[in-house]
Formats: sequence, C-alpha cells, structure tokens
Amino acid sequence: ARKQRLAPNTVTLNAAADAVISSGLWEQARFILQTQMFRGLVPDAVTWRARASLARTWEEGLWELREAQDSGFVKDVFIYNSVMYTMAGASLFPQRGSSWQVAHWLLIQMAQAAAEPDVISINTVLEACSNQGSWKQALAVLQMAATGGIVADTVSHNTVLSAFGASTLWMRAFQVLACMPHSAVQTDKVSCSTTISACLAAQQWARSLELVHEMLVQRTEVQATTRSELLRECEQRGLFSQEIKLSSMRP
Repeated sequence: ARKQRLAPNTVTLNAAADAVISSGLWEQARFILQTQMFRGLVPDAVTWRARASLARTWEEGLWELREAQDSGFVKDVFIYNSVMYTMAGASLFPQRGSSWQVAHWLLIQMAQAAAEPDVISINTVLEACSNQGSWKQALAVLQMAATGGIVADTVSHNTVLSAFGASTLWMRAFQVLACMPHSAVQTDKVSCSTTISACLAAQQWARSLELVHEMLVQRTEVQATTRSELLRECEQRGLFSQEIKLSSMRP
C-alpha cells in the first residue's frame, strides 16, 4: 500500500524545533519555527515560547513578545521570562544599551497584564541590574517581590549582594546578609563570600575577618577566590595568626 504523506502542522513543527534545539542547532530551530507562518499555520503557546527563548538580542526578544501578545498570549510568564533572560545576558555588554532598564520596565508590565511574575522573573531582572552595577534598581526589584507576594530565594539575595559588592557598599551588603535568616532565606557560601569581597573592596578587612569567623562557627565553606583575597590581605597587614587559620581552611 502506498504510504500517505502527512502535511506538517503546528505540533509536529514545534516538536521538530525542540529536537533541533536539544542538539544546539538554534539557527535551524528558528527556521523551522518561522516556516509555520509561510505554511499558514497558527503558532501556539509552545511556538511563541520557543521563539522568545531563541531571540539573539533583547530587541528581537521584545519583538517576539509583542507578536505573541498580538496573537492573544498576553499572560504567558514563560515568554516574558525568556525575553528578560536575553536582556540579562545583554546587560553584560553596556555598549549595547541599558537592557536592565527595559527588563525592569517589562517586569512592571507583567504585573499590569496580570501575568503574575514568579521568582524566575525576579531573579532574571536582578541579574540584569547586577551585571551593570545598578544596585538601587536591584534593591527596588527585591522590594517589589516582597510587595507582590513573591518569595525571593537565596539566588535573589545573592544577586543583590553582588550588586552592592560591585559598588563597594559593604554596609548595605551586611544589612541584606543579616536580614536573610529573618526572611527565612538560607545563606550559603556565595552569600558570605560576596559580602566579604564587598568589605575587602571597601578596605574593611576587619569586617571581612569577622564574617570569616562566623562562617567557621557555622561550618560554611569560603569560596576559593575569596579565600585567596583574604590571604593576600592578611599577608600585607602582617596578620600571621589569621593567615595560618585561613591556610588551614578548605579551599
């Protein structure tokens, strides 16, 4: 019997694009998804999510978001998060524009569109702010999460700590670190090491050692890079007893 040739539809093309994405062939995946329009097929939520995640620039991602919204997908959190993720990556390159500002604006738009931002939305915007040292905006996003009933996690707070560290705002970093347990957020070695680095950058070496002692009591591991910074500081200041303690710690 002669086999019947089936015409591709939205579901089969989405599946094909997903398989190609899994192989790291993003350009081919974009081509497959774009052919849906030429075939007269109607993209569904899976299509728009994939297209948003494949955006090469935040401008392209924003265009995909608008196209999805025009197609009726106004409240899809995954599409918003994918676009903001692209913006977070672009924020590593300041010459490309203030993508963190657009990400922050997009977070506000989500709430207005009743798209209900989640912790991934918050963390993605925080990363964009932190990458460009925008600590005020990072703190505002963290406060927005609390106001909106979104439970910020350890990653959220660590990202804010990183923004403070980049601006040598060691006191603010200490305040956030101290508030984490009261907010039922667990601190980890990244939280402590980031705060230590902020103290060292601000020449607050005594505070750094104070925090290291607390980490020793809590049996929290110090990151290797932070440990190296502390050893260098102790050596320069002739703090040999502290240097011996740090040298005995696991890297």
